[in-house]
Amino acid sequence: MRRALALLLLAGPVLASPRGAERPAASATSAITTWVLHFDPRLNDLCFDAYADLLAAIPADARILVGVCTPDDAWLFESRLGLDAAPDARIAFVDSGRPVTGWARDRYVVFPRHGRPTLAIQPDEEVEPAYAGDAAVGRALLPRVPGLALLETRLRFEGGDILLSDDRVACGIGTFMANLEFGEVAQVRAEIETLFGRKLIVLGTDPALLPHEHCDMYLAFPAPRTALVGDPTLALSYFDALQELGLEEGDIRGVGTFRRETQLKAAAAYEAIATQLAEEGYAVERVPALHSEEGEMLTWTNAVLERRDGGMRAYVPAYGVPLLDKRAHAAWVRTGCEVFPIRADKIVRQGGAIRCLTQEVRTPPAPPPVRR
Repeated sequence: MRRALALLLLAGPVLASPRGAERPAASATSAITTWVLHFDPRLNDLCFDAYADLLAAIPADARILVGVCTPDDAWLFESRLGLDAAPDARIAFVDSGRPVTGWARDRYVVFPRHGRPTLAIQPDEEVEPAYAGDAAVGRALLPRVPGLALLETRLRFEGGDILLSDDRVACGIGTFMANLEFGEVAQVRAEIETLFGRKLIVLGTDPALLPHEHCDMYLAFPAPRTALVGDPTLALSYFDALQELGLEEGDIRGVGTFRRETQLKAAAAYEAIATQLAEEGYAVERVPALHSEEGEMLTWTNAVLERRDGGMRAYVPAYGVPLLDKRAHAAWVRTGCEVFPIRADKIVRQGGAIRCLTQEVRTPPAPPPVRR
């Protein structure tokens, strides 16, 4: 039944893009003016390598807002990163008064809409109690970020399953199906397209057949009409190298147990996504992905991009597996990006990577030229 419904979604009537999507969309990769992090002391040691690398890579003119539960958590963040001795003027803290998770990406989405940065979030009564602190940080950004607009939406989503390119918004079939109680297929499609001002791509035909519940774990849009898609078969060279060295498959830095057979089983789900995006007119570039027996995965698409001084910067996970890190970063370079490796081998144990830890406010789009 679920699969039949999913196929119906994709085969349903194709609507003309709603009025909000008719105009060219603002760039989803313009320069980041404000980075948002959430600091959860319960993750503690797992995050600090990634935070340290981000602070070193983020340009000096960007602001960094860190959502915390209490001032004590702010002190812990600063002291563990050595900022008590050498303060970083870019950093300010947002006290929510409630526990926050480390995943700044999921409870709200900040994106350019109608010429200004916009924060889309569910009404507070719709937010699960465990994530109330995350939502509170999102709302607390409004007085801290000049020009930031608030848009409450009934749509259900996690930011990790929302990906914007310059003229498209993508989400997994699971996110789309979660919103069907609000209307028919065509209505839900129109509502998502109106919210994000872009034509919608629904990824996959069955949530159980997707590589992950969040599309940023297997997909990125590094350039217009270019898709970077994970490919577990590209990770097989890791096992070939082990064999040449006389070593057995197994543990990587305590993250999990990785075996060749697991990658081969996972490959079909990625191939289906690559095929779908090619049919949508995207040039598809492949990047390694590695799945563990325990269900964790090493992903190199879970990255943050921005355009500065005419060039693309990509803040990309690094796992301390040189063979695969090098291959993955080279794929990003082929798409025209300068790569800034961010250590993610510890935080991946919690099921996420670099994009999961961040939220961004970007430079508003330039106004259209005035015709005389």
